[in-house]
Amino acid sequence: MRASGDYGEREAMLNPLSLPNDVLAALRSVARIEQLLDERLATVDDRLRELDAQMARLPADLEQSLRPHLERQQEGVEKLHPELVANREHAEKLPGKVDGLRAEIQAVNKSVGAVNESVGGVNDELRAATAELRGVLHEVNEVRETVEPLQGPAERVARLSERLPGSG
Repeated sequence: MRASGDYGEREAMLNPLSLPNDVLAALRSVARIEQLLDERLATVDDRLRELDAQMARLPADLEQSLRPHLERQQEGVEKLHPELVANREHAEKLPGKVDGLRAEIQAVNKSVGAVNESVGGVNDELRAATAELRGVLHEVNEVRETVEPLQGPAERVARLSERLPGSG
């Protein structure tokens, strides 16, 4: 508090004994809080300096970590380069080869078409022959059905004829 009066007068000092205990405890805790905040601020400042130092080293650390990987990749690309060039050269020749193959395929297709036409006639002939053979097979089955029952008696007659005098 200020004493009333001129500007140059001194401030009046409070008597600590006249203050209630709660206020004194609060004032002491404010001092302790200020001390803790100063300590915490110092800790934060130290940590920030550490982080600044780490961030300053980060590009170098990244380069150190990534350089071997990037160098291996570069070596791999360099090893593949001749093969890639050869593949490109072969690929550039493909259109001409494909055109040649296309012409050959068209010629083969024409030949196959001609073969199909001639086979088509043979196929018709085979169908007719197959139908004819079925007819013959049917007739053979009829003869078999007729001859089979006669087989036993014919064998007996043959044995009998062998026993007769003058048989050959």
